[in-house]
Amino acid sequence: MTNNIQEERYTLASNESGVYRLEILNRIHKPYTEFLLKRAGLKSGMVVADIGCGTGNVSIGLAQQIGDTGSVIGVDTATVMLEQGRRNAEALGLNNIKFMEGNAYNTGLPHNSFDLVYCRFLLMQLDEPSNALKEMRSLLKPNGVLVCEEGNSSSVFCDPPDAAFDRCRELYLAMSKLYGKDFSIGSLLTDTSF
Repeated sequence: MTNNIQEERYTLASNESGVYRLEILNRIHKPYTEFLLKRAGLKSGMVVADIGCGTGNVSIGLAQQIGDTGSVIGVDTATVMLEQGRRNAEALGLNNIKFMEGNAYNTGLPHNSFDLVYCRFLLMQLDEPSNALKEMRSLLKPNGVLVCEEGNSSSVFCDPPDAAFDRCRELYLAMSKLYGKDFSIGSLLTDTSF
């Protein structure tokens, strides 16, 4: 069993181009993420954890949505990403958000303490996603909500069909298999028996 996510290969770039890539992805996914979180019951005053927060794009959105009576803790293994998140939150004058170094298997956060625990595109990067799910679930207060926004790369398509797109998808799935990851894990997250 892997006890520290840093033992795994950090599959995302954490340099300047990695930060830029995360900003672009957030712009694309932000409306869907906000819809999902609203549907999950996100509201003012909640205590929220964002696991695998990267540069804190979603953490910052959460902090803005829950207001000053709530709080957010973003957790990631990449110090450079956390530092960027702190700078971004500070630039926006947010006082209800903190960033801390930790991993998805052992976050270091207190158990039974969060109204909502969230991750986006994290499980698909992990060797042992079920262990991360167990850790995230342990963080929840009774009746708390665990929200995992993950991809399902096996279902993407292009219409009209395009050979280059199909090849890109094929390579992406091959890379997933090569690294022992599941870039289609989103299709498996309907079972809550973990």
